[in-house]
Amino acid sequence: MKNIVVLFILWMTILLSACTHNDGDIGPLFGQWKLVSIEKSGQKYIYDNLFVSFQSAVIEFKTVTYPHDYDWICGEYKHIDNYLNIKIKEGSESVLNDFQLNKNNEDEWSFSFNIVKLTNNKMVLSLDDKIYTFAKYGN
Repeated sequence: MKNIVVLFILWMTILLSACTHNDGDIGPLFGQWKLVSIEKSGQKYIYDNLFVSFQSAVIEFKTVTYPHDYDWICGEYKHIDNYLNIKIKEGSESVLNDFQLNKNNEDEWSFSFNIVKLTNNKMVLSLDDKIYTFAKYGN
């Protein structure tokens, strides 16, 4: 009986240590966001197939081509005060073109968005002369 109790305690310790804090929830950024629009030079462009996902320190940009295909690119991000700093690591560069994002130089994709608004269901970011509006998706 003592062996069963010891094995149970060991099993529970391993099981609980494998869990992420708050199921990986990192606050209001956590999860998937759908790009609703990009405003540039007084014009508003509406979207229904562009998504951004956040978990831990990882960000993924995704273009969904219906019905069942997608392209992606991912990287790392840091949320500091009212800034969202992103450095892209790998994936399809055409996805960033879909988001109207341009390379900083020949070797690097990095961006520092200003966070205009961030709630549990709406995110508004600005970069250069563009305003990006996102809605929380699927949660």
